[in-house]
Amino acid sequence: MGLVNKTTLKGYFNTGDRPSESTFVDVFDSVLGLHSDDDQTVAGATTFSDSVISPTVKTTTSLLLGDGTYTVPIKMKTASITLDTSGATTDESNFFPLGCVPLSITIKVTTAISAGHHITGVGTDGDPDKYAESIANGKLDEINDTLTFAPFTTPTAGDSDDSYTAFSSNDKLRLTTAGTPTDGVVLVAMVYIDGASLT
Repeated sequence: MGLVNKTTLKGYFNTGDRPSESTFVDVFDSVLGLHSDDDQTVAGATTFSDSVISPTVKTTTSLLLGDGTYTVPIKMKTASITLDTSGATTDESNFFPLGCVPLSITIKVTTAISAGHHITGVGTDGDPDKYAESIANGKLDEINDTLTFAPFTTPTAGDSDDSYTAFSSNDKLRLTTAGTPTDGVVLVAMVYIDGASLT
């Protein structure tokens, strides 16, 4: 009883075969349960022919990449963020985890931002325009407005920009708006390398 490959499983069910209880246990142990709450590992190459969608609003999803010796997770983190109505900045605590190197950040407006108060900058509380600055009106204010930023850049000789370095501790995501909005909600998705989990 345990994990067996597809060829073996198919061999259990040839014409005239009488599968036993242990045969069925092998079948259930060997297939991927799409509605299972248990952790599962897929051995071998896996192809998805369509989008893989998570039903949660705030989640972290990961993919392990490796060379046979070391693996590093590529993760996606999402958060639904209601804009602060008492000032021009909104912070999402611990959005950037320790060791993360952002590859892309996508922002989608899910509830319209009050007129004239569009998002103008994306960064951290220590560097509020680290990933985007001077975003024009009409880019991130109406429902379904979406922008993607690719903060990961290749350093050049003498470059002191730290946008491609890993976070040395958890950090806030800061969204800056043009003035104080009276309403607005955005969905933020970040794809990042989890350098803290290199194994």
